[in-house]
Amino acid sequence: MEGERIEFYNSPQGKVFVMETGKQYELTEKRYDVIERLLETIEDNYNDAYKCLETIYKKSKPNASFYKYKIVHRFLRCNCGEMDTLRWDIDNLGNIHLEQVRCPLRGTGDCEYENILCMPQKTTTIKGRQLQIAEKLADGLNNQEIADAFFISIHTVHNIIQQIKSKIGVKNTGQIVTWYNTNYND
Repeated sequence: MEGERIEFYNSPQGKVFVMETGKQYELTEKRYDVIERLLETIEDNYNDAYKCLETIYKKSKPNASFYKYKIVHRFLRCNCGEMDTLRWDIDNLGNIHLEQVRCPLRGTGDCEYENILCMPQKTTTIKGRQLQIAEKLADGLNNQEIADAFFISIHTVHNIIQQIKSKIGVKNTGQIVTWYNTNYND
């Protein structure tokens, strides 16, 4: 999944399918690798939607893998379910591109989740893994050292740095360091 463009689409039966370079499969609870990566991306980038989904599926929380699957499945069904390859749902930098999925409740006032879960606003603050990586940059670590510290690939570090730049409106890692030191080092 890392570094690849990914397209999601809904079936009429309510299933979510994943199309990656050279392969296509149904998203199931057993795809832990995909679920975990998407769950973190949703929480970091669409925090209000994530919190809403946590509330909706709270009864499933004792079964952690099913709970995580339900959150990711619902987010994708509501925001990435149209089949197109003109603009991939996840680009090679790990950014999610939302699309207006056909829904009979959209715009009717009948959906309590419109603009929360459906077409959510992107979170503009960094936290979690993004904040940890900003801190490591401020500590003077390079991308490979950060990857080693978190046991993730250098490509994932690069993608997260790109997401940080986008969220805080800067162009380079030096500006991330300045931003971090201004906001978190007194």
